[in-house]
Amino acid sequence: MRRSKSIPFSLQLFISIVMITVLVMVFFALFVYSLSSELFVRNYATELEKNFRNFFNFNAQRHGIASGPRGMSGGPQSRISKSLFIMVDDSVLQNPDGIPAPDFFEGRKLLKIDGNTYLFYGFIDSGKKVLLGIRTAEYDFLLGGLKKAFIVAIMLSLILSGIVGYYISSKISTPLKRTMELLKEVVVSDLSKRISVDSNTKEILELTQAINSALDRIEDGYKRQEQFSSDVAHEIRSPLTAILGFSRMIQRWGARDPEIVEESAKNIAETAAKMLTLTEGLLFLSKPNLSPNLEILNLRTLVERNVSDITRIYGIKIKNVVPDLNVKTDESLLSIAIKILLENAAKHGEGKPVEIGWDSERKALYVRDYGPGIPDEIKDKIFDRFFKAERSRSGSGHGLGLSIFKKICDTLGLTVKVEDPPDGGASFVITGWKLS
Repeated sequence: MRRSKSIPFSLQLFISIVMITVLVMVFFALFVYSLSSELFVRNYATELEKNFRNFFNFNAQRHGIASGPRGMSGGPQSRISKSLFIMVDDSVLQNPDGIPAPDFFEGRKLLKIDGNTYLFYGFIDSGKKVLLGIRTAEYDFLLGGLKKAFIVAIMLSLILSGIVGYYISSKISTPLKRTMELLKEVVVSDLSKRISVDSNTKEILELTQAINSALDRIEDGYKRQEQFSSDVAHEIRSPLTAILGFSRMIQRWGARDPEIVEESAKNIAETAAKMLTLTEGLLFLSKPNLSPNLEILNLRTLVERNVSDITRIYGIKIKNVVPDLNVKTDESLLSIAIKILLENAAKHGEGKPVEIGWDSERKALYVRDYGPGIPDEIKDKIFDRFFKAERSRSGSGHGLGLSIFKKICDTLGLTVKVEDPPDGGASFVITGWKLS
C-alpha cells in the first residue's frame, strides 16, 4: 500500500499560526474599512443636507429655491455649497463639475464618474425630490490611506506571525521529536528505557507519562510471556522426560520382564493424560474471546452436581449451603469454574471439610476451606498461569486451574475476591451475579 506524504507537525503548526493571524488581520481590516466607509458616507451626507437646508430652507421659500443662492453671504458653508450638485424635481439647479445628472433615488450612494468619486444623497422634503451630490476627494484619500495602512499591517503581521509561529512550533515539536527518538531506542531486548523530556507543556507531559505507563505494561507483559514460555517448557519437559525414561526401560528390560512393561506402560499413560490436561488448559487460556451461552439455571442444582463429583474423587466432606435460586449464566463455563474452586479447596484444605454457600447480603457465592490460608503477598499472583504456592509445589497440578477460573469469571462478568476468614483458611467470594 502506497503511503501518502506526511507533513511534519511543526510545519503544520507554523502554517496554522500564520494563516490564523493573517485571516484575523484581513477580517479586521475589512471590518474597519467597511465601517470607516459607512461612517464617512453617513456623516458627509448629513453635512450635505445640513448645508442645503441652511441656504435654501424650503419652509421659508414658497416660490422655489432658485433665489436661494443670491442670499448666500459667503463663509465656509457657502464655499461648500458652491461645489454641490443640486437637483430638485428633476431640475438641475447647480452642477459645478458638469457631470451627467443621475436619476433620483432616496438614500446615500457613491458613484464613479469620469474617474472621480461622487457622493449623492437623495431625500424628499415638503413634497420636493432633492438630490445632492459632491466630489469626495477626501473619501478617496482616506480610504486609499487605509488600504495602504492595512496592506502594510497585514505584511507585518505575516512576518511577525511567521517568527512567533516558528518559535512556538519549535518549542512544541522539539520535545515530541525527542520523544520519538527515545521511542526508537526502545528494543525488545531492553524494555527498561523510559522517556524523559524537558517541557512545561501539560499535554506533552501527559503524553510522556502515558507512553511510560504503556512501556511499563509492555515490559511487564513481556516478562510474563518469558516466564510463561519458560514454565510451559518446564511443564512439558518433565512428563516427556518421564515418558522417555519409561520407554527406555521397556526397550532394555521389557522382553525379559513383563511387569516392567506393564508398569512402564501405565506410567506412560498417566503422564500422557497429564500432558493432555495441560494442553487442553493451555488451549482454553489461549482463546482470545469466549462466547457464553447465557441461560437461566438453578445454582444449587449445578453446585450439587459438582460437589458430588469432587466428594467422590477426593473423599472429603463438602458442605453445600447454597439456597435454591436461579441465575442467568453459562452452565458449562460456570460448572468448570465451580469444579476448579472445589478442587483447589480440596487440595489445600488438608483433608478438612470444604464449604460452599451463598452470602445473601452481598449476593455472593463463596467457597472456603480450613487449610493454612493464602499469604497476602501472593494473593495477586494466584491467578497467574503456572503459579504454585510453596505449599503445593509437590502437587500434581500444573498451576493453570485458577487462571482458567479467573478467565471464566471475566467472561461471565463475575468478580472474584480472596478473603481470610477469622477462623483460618481461605475463602473465594464471587459477586456480580444476574439473578432471575
